[in-house]
Amino acid sequence: MVRSVLFLRDNFQLKENNFALPENTVDLDPMTKRDLTICNLFLNHNLSISDVQQLLDDDCGHVVLTLISKGIVHDQRQIAGRPPVGIERRIQPRKA
Repeated sequence: MVRSVLFLRDNFQLKENNFALPENTVDLDPMTKRDLTICNLFLNHNLSISDVQQLLDDDCGHVVLTLISKGIVHDQRQIAGRPPVGIERRIQPRKA
């Protein structure tokens, strides 16, 4: 039986455990370079989200959204109006 290993960093489940930078980053726009830097620092240099945030003087939300959008961490947000999977929220009828 094969077991999948769960990797957690900063309370986020990792989808990837390594990040490969493209060879030629000279022609990339500044925003793409910044996103690649965030991923590289988080995965390859083992910096925490708060460390990356402080180092790049960036917003914590932007760092997390970048890691989600680049497929580094799982998105833990829930769909609005829906309960989390596996949690029953119906109220039991009262007995008279």
